Amino acid sequence: MRSAPRGSVPWAQGTTAYFQGTMASARIGDLLAAIALLRTVDPAPEAVGKMALLFLAGIYILDAFGQIPEGTALGERFSTVVRSTGDRESMTVFWWNVVFGVRAAHAHDDPSDALRHVDAIQPIFDVIGGQLIALNMQMFRGLNLWYMGAFALAEPALKEAVAADESLGMVSSWRRFSLSWLLADRGALDEARVLATQLTDYGHAHHVPLDEGKGRWVLAEVLRRLGDLEGAEREVQLALGMVVPLDHPGVLGTLAFLRLAQGRPEEALAAAAEATDRGSVIGGCGMFRGAFVRLAHAEALHATGAHDAARRAIAEARAHLFAIADRIADPVFERSFLESVPENARILELARAWVGEPAPRR
Repeated sequence: MRSAPRGSVPWAQGTTAYFQGTMASARIGDLLAAIALLRTVDPAPEAVGKMALLFLAGIYILDAFGQIPEGTALGERFSTVVRSTGDRESMTVFWWNVVFGVRAAHAHDDPSDALRHVDAIQPIFDVIGGQLIALNMQMFRGLNLWYMGAFALAEPALKEAVAADESLGMVSSWRRFSLSWLLADRGALDEARVLATQLTDYGHAHHVPLDEGKGRWVLAEVLRRLGDLEGAEREVQLALGMVVPLDHPGVLGTLAFLRLAQGRPEEALAAAAEATDRGSVIGGCGMFRGAFVRLAHAEALHATGAHDAARRAIAEARAHLFAIADRIADPVFERSFLESVPENARILELARAWVGEPAPRR
């Protein structure tokens, strides 16, 4: 990085190694300073593909550390680079679609747009092929189909992308996390627990706290649903010390629901309020758990007797759901989003009971 011209192939390769090293050694300040350089660097023509991967890593890291506005600014810079290359750099366009497909859900609450970016990868794969492209396309398609409640389509896509568990770097944990939660959503709790345990054990054995933290989070959620409240307590507390800031609101949502199951409504409200506050500050919630957190907050308010505040919270949660649903062009996916995702269906149910029928939509 010191000796090569900025934006050259050697500089991009050195920066990639520097990102990995500072991340692994928890030198977060140095890592974020290096990412900031990307906004001022002009890639050499022969280095655009290497730089595209750097942009992807930088945006992912900024989002993960709760710096979504900074991630958006870097995404705009990446878009400028992509526009300058036209369609001459297929891998650059591929990585650009991966970036915007990954963050459309957590940064913009728009899994439908995420799917459009995933679909845009198909013609690139048709031309150049490759397992890396195929795995990204398959995993992120499954992920966003899960977000929209299309479980029958999401489950096989995620089950078939097994190679993603070791091939996709910083997001290699996402397949097992999302598949485990999906299985729990459809009631296959024993199968979900096996997968969550596998992810936890993998992260622990390979000394990757981010993977282990995601595994413990989803394991806590599965154990809570199984009624193993003691086990869920152990796992959620460990997860809180491991996950990135972007995932903290979702983990706190699991903790809030656990406290409600334990008959500790005041503590549930404290966890849920912290979750909503953190999500508001960050501007997003990892793994599209925003509605999950809003539901936890409304239910905790109601459980503590703050019924007026609970009604306001559930009305806001319903309005947020409808705003997302209105951006889903496919009516089948719109229906599955509102009716099949458990937290979404529960929000609509409680809103009808506490607030009344919604105003007519489109």
